[in-house]
Amino acid sequence: IAAEAMNACLEIAQIGKTFYGEPSKLVSLSFGTALHLLKEGGKVARTGWNGNGLWLQLQRPDAGSKMTLSYLFLSYPDDAKNTPGARVPWLASQTDVLADDWCQVH
Repeated sequence: IAAEAMNACLEIAQIGKTFYGEPSKLVSLSFGTALHLLKEGGKVARTGWNGNGLWLQLQRPDAGSKMTLSYLFLSYPDDAKNTPGARVPWLASQTDVLADDWCQVH
């Protein structure tokens, strides 16, 4: 992993430690692997994202959900300046799909 990507993974690991009580695995992943982790209930983030502390999750509808299909959403940390604790549906860009700088966040 390049030095910049490793530093970003370390930042993500610290965020993971803050929010989830344990560090992230410092492994650079492809989007395909990241998507697999999302389907297994994991959380992922890109080291190349501009926003600090952002991560993705997969939402599967349940009996009380108004949504009928699964979707990905982007989460903001509770201490985000303008959008603390916000969640928003997310679509991957071509850059996201082709990137190999994904990290798992615990």
